[in-house]
Amino acid sequence: MRLELRQHASKRAFTLLEIIVVMGIIALLIGLMFPAIQSARQSADRVERLNWKRQRQLDEPPPRRIPYRILFIGNSHTVNGGLDIPDALAELSRQGRKAEIRSTCVVVGGQTLEGHWKTGLAREVIRNGETGQTGKGTDWFDFVVLQDQSQWPCALLSSYLEYNERFGMLGKEFNAIPMVYQLFERTSGFICPQFNLTNASIDAVKAIQGDEGTGEISPVGEAWKIAREKRPSLELHLPDGNHANEAGGYLTALVFYSVIHRSDPKGLPSAILTPNNKISIAADDASFLQEVAWETSEKWRKKTRAWFLNGSGVP
Repeated sequence: MRLELRQHASKRAFTLLEIIVVMGIIALLIGLMFPAIQSARQSADRVERLNWKRQRQLDEPPPRRIPYRILFIGNSHTVNGGLDIPDALAELSRQGRKAEIRSTCVVVGGQTLEGHWKTGLAREVIRNGETGQTGKGTDWFDFVVLQDQSQWPCALLSSYLEYNERFGMLGKEFNAIPMVYQLFERTSGFICPQFNLTNASIDAVKAIQGDEGTGEISPVGEAWKIAREKRPSLELHLPDGNHANEAGGYLTALVFYSVIHRSDPKGLPSAILTPNNKISIAADDASFLQEVAWETSEKWRKKTRAWFLNGSGVP
């Protein structure tokens, strides 16, 4: 007969209190680690954005991974009741699978850049950045788009040049690339010729560029001029002869798309349907405007770069 002795180890379960203590410790560790992770992520984004900016100054920007932060300062040529250019740009960027566009707007109907400067809000937004914290942290704007009153280059050129430069210099102080929004010629009322609008934008951006070459043009006016010359049957203005209709708004957004992304908009949809935009034009017209936008933006990109490199004059 064999006697077997078996020893069984007793198994003890965790008590509810022990589980709560362990969970509390884990939560505490996560809480301590989260700010460090967040700080590391912000630091990485900051480095990437600064590197992107340096490479863009060299005219060799790498593909953009993180969203663009853009401040638009202007009037009803940027946002009005029926057209929202920043929103249209964001939607085209989404459709073209480009980096996200996050826009902040300081827009007042009929306002000039001088008026914006004196009221102070736009300056405060530049200083505070996208989240209202500090533009010198990680939330500065990549671009500050400057859109003055469409008659100012003829009516008061000194104000146009002075306040484009003031806003441009302030934007550069807070890491932004200033971009002059070159407007298009009106067809009614007091008409400032495209020649004046174009040359004023050139003088403004050359003053902004300074020694380091930071400053760009969105040549909307020249794109409109070319489109109207090549296809006069395609109306770009509203009946007021001042603001953009659907086709004009589409072309304006395409120019900004081409300039910011440095990418050909060919093949983008002919409709921009968002809560702020109801743009839908014929496919043939859309294709034509895409071609005009890309050719014009590339031409002016090269000109802008040439002014900085060799000081060459007006095109």
